[in-house]
Amino acid sequence: MTTFISRQMSCALLVFCFSTAIISQAKTTFKTLVSFDGTNGFAPGGTLVQGTDGNLYGTTSGGGKNGGGTVFKMTTAGKMTTLYSFCSKAKCADGNSPEAGLLLATNGNFYGTTKFGGVGPCVIGTATGCGTIFKITPEGKLTTLYTFCKEGGECSDGAEPEAPLIEGTNGDFYGTTFYGGNSNGAGTLFEITPAGELTTLYTFCSKAGQNCPDGSNPNGAILGTDGNLYVTTQGGGGVSSSSAKNLKDCGGIADFFAAPYYGIRRLLYDFCKAYGPAESVGVFYQFFPEKALSEPQSQTLTFYGAASGGGINAAGAIYSLTSGKNLTVVYDFCSKAKCADGAYPVAGVIEGTDGNFYGTTAGGNGNSKCPSLNGCGTVFELTPGGKLTTLHSFAGSDGENPRSTLVQATNGIFYGTTFFGRASGDGSIFSLSTGLGPFVRTVPTMGAVGSTVMILGTDLTGASAVSFNGKAAAYKVVSATEITATVPSDATTGTIEVTTPGGKLESWPFQVL
Repeated sequence: MTTFISRQMSCALLVFCFSTAIISQAKTTFKTLVSFDGTNGFAPGGTLVQGTDGNLYGTTSGGGKNGGGTVFKMTTAGKMTTLYSFCSKAKCADGNSPEAGLLLATNGNFYGTTKFGGVGPCVIGTATGCGTIFKITPEGKLTTLYTFCKEGGECSDGAEPEAPLIEGTNGDFYGTTFYGGNSNGAGTLFEITPAGELTTLYTFCSKAGQNCPDGSNPNGAILGTDGNLYVTTQGGGGVSSSSAKNLKDCGGIADFFAAPYYGIRRLLYDFCKAYGPAESVGVFYQFFPEKALSEPQSQTLTFYGAASGGGINAAGAIYSLTSGKNLTVVYDFCSKAKCADGAYPVAGVIEGTDGNFYGTTAGGNGNSKCPSLNGCGTVFELTPGGKLTTLHSFAGSDGENPRSTLVQATNGIFYGTTFFGRASGDGSIFSLSTGLGPFVRTVPTMGAVGSTVMILGTDLTGASAVSFNGKAAAYKVVSATEITATVPSDATTGTIEVTTPGGKLESWPFQVL
């Protein structure tokens, strides 16, 4: 599996060009906040997301009242509340097994997917239902927006979504299904309105040629800093395992210029020709949703990915890839004895407010508790230059096998989950402080002049000014954790600054469209 984040190659736009929101590094502090025991869920695999109330929201793929997984919220101090247990309706019509995390939408509600469940049987595999798309309020009221494969047959609308949704600049949501689409069953890319009207934008493995040259089994999408969507697939790409050192079909990375949704594909990199992850990487698409930017931008984008296998030591790697076709291996895991530096980074990396990358490995650290993975996993920090520091090594009693991307809450602390471990073996939620200070986050991360932006943070009561790249903006303090602001007419792309009684807080660069 490969997961990407992106940023623009310009100092004015780099997310590591922070100043006032950052304090110097301090001693790393790790805390286990929640232990899952089945009744409150088990196997949390999705990334946590911060809500407008300052709490963190997430999902567990199993457990809960009905065994179908849960949606929960947790305070940053670790008090957890189960908001919803799936399979609460007959035959799991409300969904079953939410494997992905939630999306906080601009309307303040959360949106997500379940891999199974929904109305009717699933013709792919033996599971009941091919998955759903749902909306859930911060209070826990769930609405099923769409059920996949309702028409049966080849599930032309897709089946079994495993990745989180993305909100486009047009207000619609975008996502992928891992299976379905056509007789090849290689997955789809879709758009869905807040009202639940779904449109299939692309069906993978639909082009002629061996090994699905257009990719197969998409495993997620991101919103690039240029306002466009980028989609990765886990398999396909046209490279056979026989020419890739007995690895699976690894394919490459391509950009996808939609006209209006698809039409032009340009290969950026073919992994297995030189650097093949053990799991298929597939292809990488760019496409322009309606009302987004109308043409490619001139700036170079850089994407940072985590390959869960392959590399020099066959234990995964972190690498960067530019839209100019330049790939750089930033770090090869298992480069130390007994994989003390970690192995198999299943989840992606995030860029912290200090400009370094933070992530987890599902295995490694040399602990004999988890011999099949060379250890129980790690949390790491990686500089852009490739210097890796292991911040925490799991030992089972404090969790094992982290599979979700970390999130940095606006208090500056990182939060994550482990899939297994702790007393019941059902996983955990942890926090890790590296001494980084508070900041503010925007929802969305880009918008046009005159649009409304949510600004999330801590201790925002009494805020006396909000500016977009130095230009004053009209704003309203909603609560201690939320401000709404209007993008001013003279705004340009850059950081948002909020002046509070405790000092000035900055955001990641906000893109003015």
